[in-house]
Amino acid sequence: MVTLRLEQIARVLGIAIDPAEVSRILPPWAWNVPGARRKPELPGPSWRSDLEREIDLIEEVARIHGYEHIPEDRPVPLAGAPRAPRERVEDATRSLLAGLGSTRRSP
Repeated sequence: MVTLRLEQIARVLGIAIDPAEVSRILPPWAWNVPGARRKPELPGPSWRSDLEREIDLIEEVARIHGYEHIPEDRPVPLAGAPRAPRERVEDATRSLLAGLGSTRRSP
């Protein structure tokens, strides 16, 4: 499940997008939790493995809404985010395999 905070859309993209527009943009599977209008819990479908984090959903909203609607000259505040446990395990595994001599890259 991924939580999409609607206020994050405005913070990241620099524009406010109406919640009704967000619900139109995101596919029906994104709105299947009762009371999901304000802070939807989004179980990604199996065929969209690229939608794992909140920022992935914001990017999807931006893509479908239209990049031309996003101002290019507005500064976007950046903040670091801790890496997820899965990312830490993947990096440690890659490092271990590289240390053992593996040179194969994942697809």
